[in-house]
Amino acid sequence: MTMTGEQPWAEFWQGEADEASVASRRASAAFASLWREWSTKLFERRSDPVILDVACGAGSVSSEVMAAAQQAAPVIVSVDIAHSALRKLQDAPVLRATADAAALPFAEGSFDAIASQYGVEYAGEDALEALPTLLAPHGRIRILAHMTDGAVAQECSDNLTVLNSLRENELIGRVSELFQALKGLRPDLASRDAAFRLVAQACGREVQAHACPASTYAQRLFQDCSTVLQRNQAYDPKDMQVWFEGQAQSIDAYAARMSAMLSAALDRSQIETVLRVWEHHGMADCTFMPVYAAADDTPAAWRLDAVRRS
Repeated sequence: MTMTGEQPWAEFWQGEADEASVASRRASAAFASLWREWSTKLFERRSDPVILDVACGAGSVSSEVMAAAQQAAPVIVSVDIAHSALRKLQDAPVLRATADAAALPFAEGSFDAIASQYGVEYAGEDALEALPTLLAPHGRIRILAHMTDGAVAQECSDNLTVLNSLRENELIGRVSELFQALKGLRPDLASRDAAFRLVAQACGREVQAHACPASTYAQRLFQDCSTVLQRNQAYDPKDMQVWFEGQAQSIDAYAARMSAMLSAALDRSQIETVLRVWEHHGMADCTFMPVYAAADDTPAAWRLDAVRRS
């Protein structure tokens, strides 16, 4: 697949979407520990490595690298396709570049290390397989990637079920029609009220069945819609049309992000294929293993490591 464009992620990186993965938050301590351990070993070999953070998002990896630096002076190049993500790094001690991970604008051998957390896999297996060409001799790679059937993927699937219910039942459209009827701009108030109630019940069943961030998002949306309908006389129809369109677009963008996450997730056979290609590109000590938030958890990610031969 090709990495999704910036638009579906803009709302997320602007901090307006209440969809932070519970599974990812549970794994954040494990991820932080892995990055600090990796960085410490990297700094033992070189005090000023040039590090590429691919599909960096808001800088989770770079912040842990810098925390481990102490007397080291790494040069971190943070790359993401989303301008809104890179804006979160404007005060961070990193170099920022907007680029698709499927077409990174760097010469071969430019980096001493490459890192990515829930990022490069969105650009497809080809992008993941090509990373070793950017490493200098003895350069190192660590990737934390989405796992098919992992905890995050399971949560994304639940999120998508809830969001698709909102979309397929045309919740926002039914609310808009009822609002207009309440304002006297459409006929058949009773039938539109009945249609809205049926849709709300159908969506509510999915929300009750799935304990996930999208259900929290939907509950808040239900409350906002209820407020609009109850206080309809306080709202201008033209303003509300813009609001309804914005809510529908937000639902679509959220669903697009969940679909992208599920498509990006890798299974064992795909990981094994990637490591074989890495070996062909001159990588050694190619290993992979699942990452757990806790001993009794479903794995949250794949961890891939390798070193470039001299």
